[in-house]
Amino acid sequence: MQKLFQDLISLPLRKSGTTLELNRICSILGNDWGTFISLVTDGVSGNHERMAFLYDKRTVSFKDIAEQLILPRENYENAFARAPYMIQFQSGWLKFDICTTHIYYGKASKTSPEYQRRVEEIKNLTRFLKTNYLEKERSNNLFLLGDFNVEDTKSLTYEAITSSAFQIPEDILKTKLGSTVNQDKIYDQILYYNKYGDITFKDAGIFNFFEIVFKLNDTTYTERIKKHLIKPIDLDSIYGDFRTYQMSDHLPLWLEMNTDHAENYFKMISKKTDL
Repeated sequence: MQKLFQDLISLPLRKSGTTLELNRICSILGNDWGTFISLVTDGVSGNHERMAFLYDKRTVSFKDIAEQLILPRENYENAFARAPYMIQFQSGWLKFDICTTHIYYGKASKTSPEYQRRVEEIKNLTRFLKTNYLEKERSNNLFLLGDFNVEDTKSLTYEAITSSAFQIPEDILKTKLGSTVNQDKIYDQILYYNKYGDITFKDAGIFNFFEIVFKLNDTTYTERIKKHLIKPIDLDSIYGDFRTYQMSDHLPLWLEMNTDHAENYFKMISKKTDL
């Protein structure tokens, strides 16, 4: 699980078998929850991943638009490693588009061509959305979120995500923690564009599920771990890997916002009535 967005969850699915696991989760959640899952990404860079949205139909409704973003033919040499997945939803009074992505990683070395490709892919995505959605007014409220592989606020990758029309909610910036297991990297981000300034955020943060799902000194998982061992090994040395394989090596970001604009609407109507 990569991101938590109020009653809407965006997550990448590795390999085709994980759709079965997601379906199992949905069967537990019940009919009040809906899903949208993208096609499998072909190619080595895509790692056969899918993108998915999981949402509570009692608070979020699908507005009949869903697409995977593909760059025009003239920019094909800069194609995304994994096609971003975009859906239009509505919650309360607020209609918004939300695009989830998993940016190419490559290599950690900032002088490598692979790192430069990572930076350029972020720029290509933000520019594409700005040119084709924001400037053409196809979207007044657009969220862009996912694993951008941003190391820190001084990196070229961070400069790339903040150099376009998108900004990071203040409540996300205030967390000052990363989304990796050790919370030392800010790989995952939530960006947004709000043309009319009518989006108000209530709270945000990073959910450390390791503190809830797992307990470091708990032996509950000992037998399960042993089943996967070929030879005896110190269980403590692989416990960390076991946890990430069972859940994820990224922690979900979450964001809560106000979608009830009734009060502002009635104030506007009352002013018109007074006139």
